[in-house]
Amino acid sequence: MKKLCAFAFFIFLHFGLQAQEVLKNPAEFLGYPLGTHFTPHHKIVSYFEYMAQHSENISLQYYGETIEKRPLMVAFVGAKNKIDSLEFYRANNRRMALLEKGMTLPNDSTVTVWLSYNVHGNEASSSEVSMKMLYGLVEQIEAQKADWTDNTLVVIDPCLNPDGRDRYVNWYNSTVGMFPNPNMEAEEHHEPWPGGRSNHYYHDLNRDWVWQTQVESQARVQLFLDWMPHLHLDFHEQYPDSPYYFAPATEPYHEAITDFQREFQITYGKANAEHFDANGWLYFTKEWFDLLYPAYGDTYPTFNGGIGMTLEQAGHGIAGLTVERKGEDNLTLSDRIAHHYQSGWTAIEVASEHSRDLISAYKSYFEDAKTSPKSKYKSYVLKIGNNPHRLEEVRKLLDQQGIEYGRALVNKSYRGFNYMNGKDETFKLDASDIIISAYQAKSKIANVLLEPKTHLSDSLTYDITAWSLPYVYGIPAFASTERIYTTNYFEIPQQQVVVEDSLRKPVGYILEWNSVEEARLLSALLQENVRVKFNKKAFAHGEKTFSPGSVIINRQSNRHLQSEFDDFIAQISSQYDVIPYPLFSGYSTSGADLGSDKISHLNQPNVAIVRGEGISSTSYGSLWHYMDFDINYPFTGIDIHRLNSAALNSHDVLILPDGNYRALSESQKSQIHQWISNGGKLIAIRHAIRLFKDQEGYSVKTYANEEEEKNYAPIKEQNASYGERLRNQVSNDIPGAIFKVKLDPDHPLSYGYDDNYFTMKIGKERIARLEKGWNVGTIDGMDSWISGFVGYRTKPTLEKSLIIGTENIGAGTIVYMADDPIFRSFWYGGKLMLANAIFYVNQ
Repeated sequence: MKKLCAFAFFIFLHFGLQAQEVLKNPAEFLGYPLGTHFTPHHKIVSYFEYMAQHSENISLQYYGETIEKRPLMVAFVGAKNKIDSLEFYRANNRRMALLEKGMTLPNDSTVTVWLSYNVHGNEASSSEVSMKMLYGLVEQIEAQKADWTDNTLVVIDPCLNPDGRDRYVNWYNSTVGMFPNPNMEAEEHHEPWPGGRSNHYYHDLNRDWVWQTQVESQARVQLFLDWMPHLHLDFHEQYPDSPYYFAPATEPYHEAITDFQREFQITYGKANAEHFDANGWLYFTKEWFDLLYPAYGDTYPTFNGGIGMTLEQAGHGIAGLTVERKGEDNLTLSDRIAHHYQSGWTAIEVASEHSRDLISAYKSYFEDAKTSPKSKYKSYVLKIGNNPHRLEEVRKLLDQQGIEYGRALVNKSYRGFNYMNGKDETFKLDASDIIISAYQAKSKIANVLLEPKTHLSDSLTYDITAWSLPYVYGIPAFASTERIYTTNYFEIPQQQVVVEDSLRKPVGYILEWNSVEEARLLSALLQENVRVKFNKKAFAHGEKTFSPGSVIINRQSNRHLQSEFDDFIAQISSQYDVIPYPLFSGYSTSGADLGSDKISHLNQPNVAIVRGEGISSTSYGSLWHYMDFDINYPFTGIDIHRLNSAALNSHDVLILPDGNYRALSESQKSQIHQWISNGGKLIAIRHAIRLFKDQEGYSVKTYANEEEEKNYAPIKEQNASYGERLRNQVSNDIPGAIFKVKLDPDHPLSYGYDDNYFTMKIGKERIARLEKGWNVGTIDGMDSWISGFVGYRTKPTLEKSLIIGTENIGAGTIVYMADDPIFRSFWYGGKLMLANAIFYVNQ
């Protein structure tokens, strides 16, 4: 009996103590109060895992990992019955969006609120907030004070950019002393290049929601579209002297945004203003941050039927734990956490209060899109042209967005806008055409991505103003005001190579040069020590004509492969999805024979890219990503301070990313000039051209002569009021617009292109046509302007300007690229041109 009583007492004590166990708040778990230290990413993950293990109101989902192998995860937080039914709520959201079949609960008004933290790694306060928010939500639920749990499910992504965050946090924690110094001159406020804003490949993930060039974006957006949340908040930081920013956003709003989406921004803004007012916190709304460019964390969710909003807290990577401000108290990390924390809570409260309105508007958004789209164009037709790989890349992007497409039910003629020449004309459908109908649930995002010209309600914009897919990918396309009925499937016809004589082995193979896929295969061949050649002029074999730049692989030149030659070519071509054409004779029907000296050897280049002080980290990152992923070609990253004769002489190609090169000494400039003269090839992108512009010994200039300068010099400000100056500055600039560039079709930079190329132009800087050299790509007049805002004072200066050119310096060459050909890694149309610059120019 005594033993039984003792056992009962033990059970009571054990479970009594368990019942009294309280979840650790972030300070108790981490060992320091939030706001006194920046938390490394692995500790944030550990806290989320700890909370999920000890609370039935949390469910974690790992959705991917970064390049540096850090986990990507979200936490679902809500009432236990909702956490136990996550799959139902996920499917229910998509059913309301008409993206999955099935009935939705008629009386259920559960809204999904998605909180995204730390997309920019050095805007580091928000991941600290994520831990506070997770604990605060669960604390309310357990205290039974969470009315919002009846109709709200919260999703927390604690860190969208773990690699960038840790780059910043590790630097800051190793730099700050025992007493954080608010003085802006202190080292802890001066982050070294490249900074922690971007991810591993120095990409801005907040501009990658649509394009998904980065692994983090690909994984995150897939999960996001699986859930299709109703409200999304994207937490950011701006510079320390700015007050807090929250919605409503400023104009321009894209015309695809509905009245309800606009009104809800105001509803949220007013509610958050009340909380900020109660605390005496300063803020601003309706300024700077617009809702136009679709690749942001506010616009992308909005174009997918939800409400997307940006929150901007003062701080940024220069703020550290504390920083002095003009006319204000020092800004601390604790202040930053408090402000973002309140903005998150406001979103949950407002969403819960207006859940039925949110759900009703959400359903209407997709029902209207599917049955009565408001866009001008009802159908978009993408044609295969001479480049099936480009069309395949567009298909992949459409699949990532969940945009439906198919083939036409009837192949007949329609009228529509021709993207290539800007004219309305009749076109005929082909079996290989991709047809995208506006009559679908994803009508809004499809229209935004395909509209030929973006409507601007205001010229003051935060980012680029044009991005239409046919121009991004350089493919022929039409937009029609008629509805074209389609099948619900599509398959690109497979190219077939007819083998003329199965009894004879080919004397070689040839690869057409049309896309970056061929460049990737060429890269692989060179790294496998396969000897390749290329044609500088078109030639024909039988009925097949091969354009300049085609890759020729002769059996005789690759005797080291012996009997494995044919199998090797077949295997490596299949790996890169490129079809090699067999050549059974060295005799050409027209043009040079295979043994002619007009068929040139292609040497394997040794490539270097400059990085470091003054260089645009995003430009370098795009090049890095291009070399690693687009063409799979090794290169050497050289710090600008180590750029000397020894480094130069061990490379054939030197790429200068966009940036300023003030860190280069006169001695280094002289060594670069000598290296080019000795046969080196230098590729200068955007502002890197300033290193040579208007300098003795180089022909690249702002204006070709005094007469041209007189005609095209920018108009100077006169008698402008202080308030007018900002808008007048815009009239002198280009925030991001698309132009058609006329190409010299015979130049190696033009291999694989027609007579034209579409470029993304940012900024007003002008380059005159080269007096000595090759003007490969030029803008002849404003007829070249395709889409996007261009300041009226800038338009005249673009006439007769250079976009792409080359200049011979001694035995070497400089390639001038006034615009970034692989802008943000999504400008597919320029990727082949960069490959041309690396592999073909000066060969």
